[in-house]
Amino acid sequence: MENLEQWAEKRGPLITITEAGELVRSHLASSSKMRVVITGECRELKPLKSGWTMELAVPVARAIVSIPVQFDRPTTDAIGKYLYRHTQRNFLQHFTLGAGVTIAGDLTYHPATHRLMLQARQAQPEKTIQGPVSAAEKLHFTAVQQLTQPSDIPKGSWPEKLERVTVLSPDNSKAVTDIQAVIENKGKGTIQLPKFTHVPVSMNRHTVAEKLVKALAAIDQGSTDLILITRGGGHWTDLWSFNDPELARAIHQCPVPVMIAIGHAADNTSNAERLAVDHFPTPTAFGHELVRKLYARNQARKPRAATTPASTSRTASTQIQLDAQRAHCRELEQMNAANSSHAKEWRNAFLNELHSSGTARVKNHWATVALIATLTGVTAAMIATGIAENLTATIVILIATAVIAGLCWRQRRQADAPPRPTRTRTVPVDAIEWINAARKARTPRRHRAVWAQVPATLTNP
Repeated sequence: MENLEQWAEKRGPLITITEAGELVRSHLASSSKMRVVITGECRELKPLKSGWTMELAVPVARAIVSIPVQFDRPTTDAIGKYLYRHTQRNFLQHFTLGAGVTIAGDLTYHPATHRLMLQARQAQPEKTIQGPVSAAEKLHFTAVQQLTQPSDIPKGSWPEKLERVTVLSPDNSKAVTDIQAVIENKGKGTIQLPKFTHVPVSMNRHTVAEKLVKALAAIDQGSTDLILITRGGGHWTDLWSFNDPELARAIHQCPVPVMIAIGHAADNTSNAERLAVDHFPTPTAFGHELVRKLYARNQARKPRAATTPASTSRTASTQIQLDAQRAHCRELEQMNAANSSHAKEWRNAFLNELHSSGTARVKNHWATVALIATLTGVTAAMIATGIAENLTATIVILIATAVIAGLCWRQRRQADAPPRPTRTRTVPVDAIEWINAARKARTPRRHRAVWAQVPATLTNP
């Protein structure tokens, strides 16, 4: 493989990307590719299965052109060996982001996509620290910093009037459509919308700076209150032209406030955005801020409601309010009386049902005890009769059984007795605890004691 010096001797002096493109287009009929030597800046380097791909950024007048460069595996190995032999550094240590590089290879042009593709054959890093694109950016920024004269319009200030807005954007720009959609959706019917005047300006990267400078110079100061430069998003090379120092100077010296809203804004702020009165990351963000400003000013200009000392009308309205409140109070009293009556009826019914169920529970309890005592006594008598010859033991057992059953039956009948104070354990005062105690009572004495002290919260609603 020939080295870079031999390539340069055969090809002659380096050619610019514009010349290469014109040469390739003119020779499309006879050849689909052409050998060239191009100097640019490495902006991106990615590994592929078959080698590496590089984004080569090349300055062209007032714009930047990006060319994809393909390094196949044999070329990458050969370049790496060549660099290591001369500099003791490998391929990736030389071709870093932002570094200048000269590449020789086969340049092809695709008429369908209007894009250039460079198949690298040889590559040599430049001796400068910065690539040509970074150096151009630094020169542009230095030229902008030399604008020592302050602008007449403070940074971030909006004009007093917002009745006319001039928009500089391409024809059928989606950015203008987004701004109009935001303003119509949020501001229609609530604020006075400004009049938009659209001035079509081509956003071609090679001519956008020159055309914007001419458009700003052609706008009459008295015909608009605000100038907006907007466009949709794109590749970083499409937005790089906004770093042009002449465009930044024209924005800085414009007597009308200039704002910039570029869709999908890049990470780095351009020089035009630095010198504009204000800039926004998207056209939609500008639309939201415009509606907010108009709404705030509309609220500030609204006259306050006049305070008329209408004492007569105020007295009449007060009397009407008092009558309405009195009628409402009467309705509440009637509702309270009805609710109290209903609550008392429901509580009485609940207490009656609770008392009946408690009485029945006590009766059933002692009836069960009497039945068990009777069965036990009869069984014992039968056993005693079979064991003893005389009937004395049997008679005694039967008499004891009768006495016990009678006592149990007497306890059952006492459940219906009226409640009276008895010496028993303390009856709960709380309503919930009292209800639980009434449901657990099993003896007539406990039943009468609980129902002798019904809480007042259950009897008086």
